[in-house]
Amino acid sequence: MPSKPIQIKISYIGYESKLIDIFLKKDSLIDAKLEVNEQLLDEVIIKESNEQILQRVQIGVTSIPVSRLKTIPILFGESDIIKALSTTPGVSTGNEGTSGLLVRGGTPDQNLILLDDAIVYNTAHLFGLVSIFNTDAIKNVDLYKSVFPARFGGRLSSVLDISMKEGNNQRKRKELTIGLISSKLLLEGPLSDKLWNKASYMISARTSYLTPFLLPQIISFKNGNGDQMFNYCLYDINAKVNYKINAKTQIFASFYHGNDFWVAQDGLVNDREKFSLNWGSLMGSLRLNYIIHSKLFLKLFQVFPNINIKLVI
Repeated sequence: MPSKPIQIKISYIGYESKLIDIFLKKDSLIDAKLEVNEQLLDEVIIKESNEQILQRVQIGVTSIPVSRLKTIPILFGESDIIKALSTTPGVSTGNEGTSGLLVRGGTPDQNLILLDDAIVYNTAHLFGLVSIFNTDAIKNVDLYKSVFPARFGGRLSSVLDISMKEGNNQRKRKELTIGLISSKLLLEGPLSDKLWNKASYMISARTSYLTPFLLPQIISFKNGNGDQMFNYCLYDINAKVNYKINAKTQIFASFYHGNDFWVAQDGLVNDREKFSLNWGSLMGSLRLNYIIHSKLFLKLFQVFPNINIKLVI
């Protein structure tokens, strides 16, 4: 565009429009805070147009909004990303009670699953019935079924790239979800009032409450009135912090921790056998994004215990 004074109108549905006067000299980044419009929205008229809009579509990539994935209930009304992806073409989960993806005839170990650039090896809760991915903490899901980008390395079947939410840098927000077998809590917002629009956090936790339903059986077994008992619980925590140092540099720190606990006992009071099993995942990543030029940026990230550097054009 020519170097001269211009006026930009910024608008979004449900917010008051804003006019900004600027003078074009170079590529610039503008942050604008819009005020909420409490009035009713005006009528929208959609007309047919002969203009063709060309979109760049990458072959073999399935990008599904998390809002759509959350509307697909799988087990007891619980939303599950892995099970929802199995409804897309060329993807299945095989036998019931398994959480691995079978993409175009491949096996689960032939898939690369990433959570904020950290490799995920264990994807299952509840013996494979529920995945470890909390939909309240997920921002974006991309499934590459063919033509994998070189930055992912080599895989035979697919690459599942999952990104966590970065947190609301405008205002604090809380969300509580109560389900049949688990409940979830989401907290997000700016780190402080001084860092408005520059730094934010997101914390999401999920836990099951099967123990209260099994409590009568446990108490009866402890009192010697039963010959067997079992107990099961799970939890996971997602957390992410991001900080915008300047218009070109931004830092992200992501964390995930989840565990499953299974305990079973049987036998008489004087001769009882106990069996316990627990498994889980712990991962984290630290990422630095730096814009070198309008067509070139540097991505430096450390995934415990590996470090990777990527230069993307």
